[in-house]
Amino acid sequence: MDQALQLVAAVEAQSALLRSVGGPPRQLSVRDRLAVHLDVDPTDVPFPLGALGRLTAREVRADVVLVSRNPTRRIRLRALYLGAGIAVAMHGRLRFHRAVRLLHGADIARRLAGAGGLAIPDELERGRRLRHAWVAEALLDGKEVRPDQWDAIAGRLADGIVDLWQHEPIRIRPFRHAVERIDAGVFRQMIDDMDLTIRRPDEFARVVAAVTASEAGVLVGTTHGDPIPGNVLQLADQRLGLVDWEMADIGPLGIDAARMALHVDDPLALLQRIEHRLPPIRRQGTAPWIHQVGGVLASLLPVWHAQMKLWPKHRQDGRRERLTHRLRVAERLLTGS
Repeated sequence: MDQALQLVAAVEAQSALLRSVGGPPRQLSVRDRLAVHLDVDPTDVPFPLGALGRLTAREVRADVVLVSRNPTRRIRLRALYLGAGIAVAMHGRLRFHRAVRLLHGADIARRLAGAGGLAIPDELERGRRLRHAWVAEALLDGKEVRPDQWDAIAGRLADGIVDLWQHEPIRIRPFRHAVERIDAGVFRQMIDDMDLTIRRPDEFARVVAAVTASEAGVLVGTTHGDPIPGNVLQLADQRLGLVDWEMADIGPLGIDAARMALHVDDPLALLQRIEHRLPPIRRQGTAPWIHQVGGVLASLLPVWHAQMKLWPKHRQDGRRERLTHRLRVAERLLTGS
């Protein structure tokens, strides 16, 4: 957390917008990846705070700092300035010669703002230094979607996501060009390495290898990349807000559909709803929609396999459970089992 707060302090010193935020730097109370100023009203924060612990030594102007849990060396966080109505996404430990995903995603969010029924935060400022970057946005007036609410709002979110897809060109590409091809033996070995429990792993591995190497068409367009409950807000005006655009890119539409479907009780029903909203011309000459989603989801296994090695031992059990669920959904979509 101290390194994350060092990043916040550095950005606050470099950002003209944040230098204008009133109040002196203050210490924050900490719990795990979350730091909050003691005077913050919990009802102003779009996610539950829970019990907080010791004060940090580092002083910043932010009211809330939430650090992303990820196994890489990169620092990813969101800082909230509640009184000013500002949310700032920050990435640290960047390679100075590489493009910054955070800024690329912000470009896409800016293009899609106002394109559909979903609220997208307005960008207020952005900046890049050698080793870090930030994007400041207007803070949406909303609350986080609780897990027990997801089934009720997932359909509305899916409708809004499809509207965003259709705002920019949708193309058809062969599966083998749209996703990473995976050898059946390698796929099966990764399942074993991660100790994931799949119903029919050998059959599943063969199907994934065949699908990812096929010429069948996949719908490719502009995606958010991570429309999960933690990135959706229920706004005061009853709309849904979609935040955290750092994974946005041009890629298979199935990635957005998969991210949403993983969190509902009936993934097939949600995917059918999405398919019915797609223009008929986009459903001709392509692989079956559920195969597109299942294939895209399964093709992420090499990424998860590499990340798993970086997770601390005490976090791997929870991670393993989530990955097993993801692969079982992909298996169901591709094999029907």
